[in-house]
Amino acid sequence: MGYVLFAKAKSTDSVILLETKFTVHLRSYGRDILLKTGIGKLVRHLLSHENLTVQAAAKRVYDHWKKHIVKRATLQKQEVRFDLESRRLRDIAKRWFSEALSATMDDAIVLGLEQEIFVQCKRILTASYRRSCRQIAYKLRNDANLRSKLVSGNVTMEDFVKKYKSSL
Repeated sequence: MGYVLFAKAKSTDSVILLETKFTVHLRSYGRDILLKTGIGKLVRHLLSHENLTVQAAAKRVYDHWKKHIVKRATLQKQEVRFDLESRRLRDIAKRWFSEALSATMDDAIVLGLEQEIFVQCKRILTASYRRSCRQIAYKLRNDANLRSKLVSGNVTMEDFVKKYKSSL
């Protein structure tokens, strides 16, 4: 709908441009839609229009969309509660890490390690997630140097998981 209206915006008629601006301004498009349809390019082009009211209207649309996209990008993903089987598998992984690190299951490092593996496995409990958990727990259990680096914070959780996670 917005793209068709903006196609009319190529004319120099300021009335059509302003009507289109108000129609498009009502919606907050996602970044992918703005890129795919090219609406964003048209709005950017209208920022340098000779009519000052069209420029101001385009600036408001641009600022609104930018604010919306930045807000969506900075939101943290909420952790959702999973079914019993998923919770059981994640608890098993936490238990492995707590045994390998000689810590409790509620310790921040154990929770962070499991969470990072879960995120890097695209938040899906697949064979890759299980394999990565087993592999990292085994490496932590058998390598005191690696364990001390992780506990002391010399290596970030993200880098650690990227380096030692199963690549299959």
